[in-house]
Amino acid sequence: MMPRLIPGVLPTGSRRRLPKRRNMVPLWTPDPGGQLIEGVIRVPTALCNTTEHTNQRLKFNAWITANLERWVEWRRRKGWFIASDVDVAEPTDPPEGDRLRGKERQAKVEAVIGTNADAGWVDDFDYAQEYQWCVVQARFTREEPLYVGLEDMLFLRHLALKYEVDPDRDFTPFNPLPEPVDEIFVEGGEDPMQVAEARRQRLGLKREDYLFDDVWKPL
Repeated sequence: MMPRLIPGVLPTGSRRRLPKRRNMVPLWTPDPGGQLIEGVIRVPTALCNTTEHTNQRLKFNAWITANLERWVEWRRRKGWFIASDVDVAEPTDPPEGDRLRGKERQAKVEAVIGTNADAGWVDDFDYAQEYQWCVVQARFTREEPLYVGLEDMLFLRHLALKYEVDPDRDFTPFNPLPEPVDEIFVEGGEDPMQVAEARRQRLGLKREDYLFDDVWKPL
């Protein structure tokens, strides 16, 4: 987006336009303890779920430690400093969604835009037989804040309040959702579609502005 311009006058009398100076505001983490950030460590399956006090377990611990040190150093170079202990989850199988739909998505893309010898497909996915994922979480703080335009920040706060989202909440790498249940009972038998439409009307929204065709498919 081009910055807004204000008129100016050159010594020759010709008019010119200069970018208008923007008011900037600092961004600090809402939680004084820092922002919770999540990462993933790819661990060879042979090192996972090993017996305590064995060479394989020592190799597993060394692998986790080395990757954590790289993660913390990478964050530090971006201005984030670790401010809490690191929580390391147990190894789990990597997700399969991309692998299962890879060929289907590739065929659709080639049908739309064709093929190119310079383009290459990413097919080196993690398989459960080769790698496991360890999810790590830790809080990081900043010694120097990031800055954003005041008008941009006010606009984002306006959107958050409009959609009933607390703009001052603690940011997390996941959405807090209620526990899933097999059946949902609503006293009075409310229609969820009618409830959603009533909320949209209360917020001044139109359903047709948010409809897309096959969002999960590329192109």
